[in-house]
Amino acid sequence: GAEQESRIVYASDEFYLLAGLPIPDPEFYGDFDQLDNGVGLMALLKQEFRAALMQAGEFKEEKHITIATGELAYPMICEFAQQVMERYPNVHISVEKIVNDFFGHTVTVAGLVCGQDLIAQLKGKELGSELLIPSTMLRHEQDRFLDDVTREEVEEALSVSLTTTENDGFDLLEKILSPMIWES
Repeated sequence: GAEQESRIVYASDEFYLLAGLPIPDPEFYGDFDQLDNGVGLMALLKQEFRAALMQAGEFKEEKHITIATGELAYPMICEFAQQVMERYPNVHISVEKIVNDFFGHTVTVAGLVCGQDLIAQLKGKELGSELLIPSTMLRHEQDRFLDDVTREEVEEALSVSLTTTENDGFDLLEKILSPMIWES
C-alpha cells in the first residue's frame, strides 16, 4: 500500500553535484538498500582481480607505476598492489589516495576525483612511468575531468602518462602489467 512506498530509483551523488544541487540527507535514502550495490561491486572487483592474478603469465620487465584512487577504494587498491608486487618483485606500484578538495572531504568515491586535486596532491611525487586512474574520473567523452581539467593538462603538470582502467579486475591487472602475455 501507499504507506509502504519506498523509492526504487535513486539519483547518483554525481547527478546532484553536476546539477549544482545539495546531496540529500541520509534519511532520504531510507534503509540504504542500494548500498549493497556499492559493496557488491567491490566484492566482485576483488574476486575478478584474484582470478586475473591466477591467470596472469610471466612479467619480467622492471616497472614503476602509480595508481590514484579515492578514499573509499584506497584500502582495496593497496591490497591489489601488494598482491601484484609479491607475485612480481620487479613491479613497483605506489597507490595514492586523493582527498576530494574540489567537492569536499565527505566525497570519497574515485569517480568524483577532479583533475586539479590529482595535480595538487601528486605534484613533485615520483610517479614512475604511468599514472593509472579509474575511467570514471573522466566524463563520458573520456577527455576531461569534472572540473574541466583535461587529461593532457594532468599529464603535463605531473610529467607522466595517464592510463584509464575500467571497473573490472582483469582490465586493472592488464593495465598494471601491460604488456603482459596471459597464460593460455
